[in-house]
Amino acid sequence: MERKISFLASSVKFGNQKRYQDWFQDKYFSTPESHSLRSDLIRFIINVIHPTNDMLCSDIIPRWAIIGWLISSCTNPIASANAKLSLFYDWLFFDPAKDNIMNIEPGILVMYHSIRNHPFVSSTLLDFLCRITKNFYVKHEDKIRMGVYNSLNLILDKQVIPNIQPLFESPKLDRELRNLIRDNFREFLSPGTTVGQPMYPLVHPIQAPILKKEADQRMLHGENVDQLGTGLSNYCGIDTSLVDDEKKLSLMPTDKEIESVFNADNAGNFEKLNKIEENTDDDDDLPLSKVRLKEKPKVELAEAIAESFEAFITKRNSYTWEAFLKDFRPLPASAFEEFQLTYVISNTVLILRETLPQQNIFSESKTEEKLLAKSISYPLFGLFRFLYENDEKSKKPFQSLLSEICEGIPEIGYLFLYFMKTYYKLQTRKNTQQSYQFKTTIYRQICDAVDDKIANCLVRDLDLLEKENTIIYLWILPDIYREFKSITINNTDILRITLRCIDAKNLRDIIYSVAQGKLTIFKQDGLIDCIRESLEFETYEQFCLWQIVQAHDIPLKSIQDLLPELEAGSHSEALSHFLLLLKNEEPTNEIIRLMLSREAKSRGDPFVTSALRFWCQRYEEKLSEIIATLLTSKYPSSSPNKRKRPSKGNFVTSSTPSADQVLNHLEHYRRSCRHGTGTGLYVHDMMQRALQSAYSHSNEVTKKQFSDLFALAAEDDTTAVGRRGGSGRGRKQPVSKKDTNNLSANKKISEIVKTIYSSDENSSEEDWSKSKMAQASKKRKKAINDSD
Repeated sequence: MERKISFLASSVKFGNQKRYQDWFQDKYFSTPESHSLRSDLIRFIINVIHPTNDMLCSDIIPRWAIIGWLISSCTNPIASANAKLSLFYDWLFFDPAKDNIMNIEPGILVMYHSIRNHPFVSSTLLDFLCRITKNFYVKHEDKIRMGVYNSLNLILDKQVIPNIQPLFESPKLDRELRNLIRDNFREFLSPGTTVGQPMYPLVHPIQAPILKKEADQRMLHGENVDQLGTGLSNYCGIDTSLVDDEKKLSLMPTDKEIESVFNADNAGNFEKLNKIEENTDDDDDLPLSKVRLKEKPKVELAEAIAESFEAFITKRNSYTWEAFLKDFRPLPASAFEEFQLTYVISNTVLILRETLPQQNIFSESKTEEKLLAKSISYPLFGLFRFLYENDEKSKKPFQSLLSEICEGIPEIGYLFLYFMKTYYKLQTRKNTQQSYQFKTTIYRQICDAVDDKIANCLVRDLDLLEKENTIIYLWILPDIYREFKSITINNTDILRITLRCIDAKNLRDIIYSVAQGKLTIFKQDGLIDCIRESLEFETYEQFCLWQIVQAHDIPLKSIQDLLPELEAGSHSEALSHFLLLLKNEEPTNEIIRLMLSREAKSRGDPFVTSALRFWCQRYEEKLSEIIATLLTSKYPSSSPNKRKRPSKGNFVTSSTPSADQVLNHLEHYRRSCRHGTGTGLYVHDMMQRALQSAYSHSNEVTKKQFSDLFALAAEDDTTAVGRRGGSGRGRKQPVSKKDTNNLSANKKISEIVKTIYSSDENSSEEDWSKSKMAQASKKRKKAINDSD
């Protein structure tokens, strides 16, 4: 970028820079994030690129023209303010004894050369300079004001510009700005407009204007003039006692060259146009639009559009613009020469751009009809209205016009979305019986004009709209989701734009709209992918996301496959919401399988433990059976003495937990149980048999690792056999002595379980494991003897 901007400032002739600027714009300024580059480039040009005497005397594009292009083409208000600050930053504390005049020269030249044909550029810069002098650092306002005064005095002393009155006292400045200049720079105004005494003494005397109008005209057309009355008519030969090597006086460009800096016209097409001599005697009394029309050569156009186009460029309103479009649309490509079409398109884009307000383009009220109608009364919205009423296929010239408008006005996408919302609202109020459509086909035409997919355009336009005005973005959001369902529903990019800008009230309104059926942001199919991508969002954004998901009544089964992927350390927001969803569900084979497929760390998985504990309070037996079935399925070659039950579901999937994972979660759950609370999960018959089967099929390492868990099934053979022998069909058997022994055995198991958990608090893990293993071994021997 440095190499290219240096080439532009050192090798490109003034008037031929358009193609280079367009290329630079497309290469480096095509994204919203690139706005911040402008201020850096301006600082680089001011402080690093200091042209030599030969370059100053040549026709190379001057620095001020490049800077003027960078500032005038900026559309972001914050970036524009930073660009202006970077232009005037050296002025604030300028010391003529130490600082270089080349650092303040571009600022005054941009304003001076723009006031004639581009007063808006000069006005904004002058307004910024007046306000920053007072507000940049209030504590040292006097030092900043002195720095600005020193800058202006040195500029006049070195004759960087011949006179400052044409800038400060121009009739093209509005009254408020002229008063602001008078308050801040009264010392630099002519005696007739100066009020009061100077606030600061003048360090250098102000040079009186010594160029007459005729000499000024010759100067503007590139002729050498004896500017100082010293007989030096050649700028290249000015004595270095007046200006040293890097403080040479810049050549003043012609009006045509100044126009080409800011105009979007193709400079090459001017060769085909008839050159008309410009009469500048009374240009200062004309408005900006008249000046542009006067200096532009007349081009003969087709009779069908000549009158309407002339009316449009003269009146510059929606009515003349729509009349021109009506005449222009049916014309084929054969009706235009290339330079004629270029002439029409370039002027059209320029007028549409200039007639848009710089600020507050949207209505301040979303209900008042007058304000809504006023906000869409600009010519650009006339294009939308024309397309709305004439949506048939267009000829090639009209498509070229639409493409150039879209390229020259990047905001056209979201402005159309705003227009459709407003126009639809106004027309519906006027005629409640007639139905009006939110025509998405027109938006597709705009996307085709910029040669991009509608999904990409929609995301980009909504992003720009949200940055421009969050209130309007949220206002049209339900319509966007309704009209672009296939693109917006489950769209993570649009969702992220929404979540980053909403507060609690906005979230409440979105939930209200979802509850009323006016807004649909999610659907079950594909939601899991959307949530998976949202795991990288900020915490507040994720909490808002889950609130909106809950408002849609999305069933758990549509997102439960995400459970094994969530990590305790990284996805706290998702795990918290999943846990709340699980509390309202009954345990099922599928949910338990997915939960136990989660990786258990050394300290366990609190998510699984929490879910198992609150389910044990209501569905203890069902939960025990599901986990026991899952654990038994891991050991297909079970004991021949036990009949294997058929599984209730197919567990052979990608998220099927291993035997170690199931045992791990059961072990950590066991450790979470204190004083026997929640231990009923292990008492049921199926769990006892599952643990015993796991023990018999495990290797020594696994037996040692889960010795405490296996100890809970120590007397399972006795109890299980007793229970199977006591169960049968028909009349209930009277309680015998053997059944009494079985009941006492069940109580004994519970007492053993309680003993194991209570001892877990009073002894270390290693000693506890050794004692329980010995106890379990003795009980197995006793059980074998009893069965014999």
